[in-house]
Amino acid sequence: MSINSQKSELLLSAEREAAIEAWINSLQKACVADIINHELLTQTAKDAIDKKVPLPLILTLCPAVRNLDVPNSKGQTRELIPLSSQNKRLSNLLFEVFGFQTMLLDTLKLKADIFLVFADKLEKGSENMFVNPNEISHTSELSVKAVRDAMIQIDQSHPGFFQKKGIKIPKVRLQSSLAMQGGKIGQDRDLQIQKIEMEILNPNSNFFELWSKHLKLARNDSKFTETSWQGLKSAETIWKRMRFLIAELITDGLFLPQMMKHLDKNQLSENPPEPIFLASSTRKASLTMEADCFNAVKANCLIPAFRNIGKWTNTAEESPWIEIFKADIIDG
Repeated sequence: MSINSQKSELLLSAEREAAIEAWINSLQKACVADIINHELLTQTAKDAIDKKVPLPLILTLCPAVRNLDVPNSKGQTRELIPLSSQNKRLSNLLFEVFGFQTMLLDTLKLKADIFLVFADKLEKGSENMFVNPNEISHTSELSVKAVRDAMIQIDQSHPGFFQKKGIKIPKVRLQSSLAMQGGKIGQDRDLQIQKIEMEILNPNSNFFELWSKHLKLARNDSKFTETSWQGLKSAETIWKRMRFLIAELITDGLFLPQMMKHLDKNQLSENPPEPIFLASSTRKASLTMEADCFNAVKANCLIPAFRNIGKWTNTAEESPWIEIFKADIIDG
């Protein structure tokens, strides 16, 4: 390689790194909290540019829940409800997702491949919290349809924009269907969760320390009332619930990236970039738990990007991502 060619490559490399750094700085300003392991995001963006493939992102949507005004006779306090395509918070989330994609295209000329997962696997002890846990499959199917319908409605409201821009509308996958396909990547999601739950019980385990940390955080969380810690049964329920949640998130930090690579192997390069997680919550305690668990075994990047994620019965919120999307629609 000639000296001039080497200089040209170095210049292109420097320009690329400067562009990625500028993108991450802009990204951070629009996030609800700090990006975790942003250096991994830098590397993934570099890999995607080099391999000429989309930036791989993982986003999990939680089911819609309605809180009861008062606990029923069984002490249950929540009801599973299906999402509606008319849910303003859902629409705003999708605008946020598309705004994220348009900024990525405008700044790095990179498309995004979003692995969108709908959580239809309830945690252990859900029968103690929900009045209708047996309806999770039905409500999830209706919710997934609502997400798809909402995407179609946005697409039809802006004819040709997504095709012209090159924005890929995500396909929604059920968590349960992915779990059943785990054998294709040599992982049994449910079995892995059980193994980690057992390891958490070992006081010498790092997972035990993680569980202990978040159990203490839950104790000081206003969402867990004082009375929840005054009875033996309710306190034990929280201990078990936290153990399952920690085990589930640790598992998904390993499982979902591998499943995404497996399902997208025909679209990606032979050695695809490592997927990046988009946070599934906006609450500080939940974000901390996601970040800790996703990084408990293998380092992962977490982007707390969106304001309308989850809490589907709450009022929809404005967001920088929505403004970016609207501006792009107007400019386009």
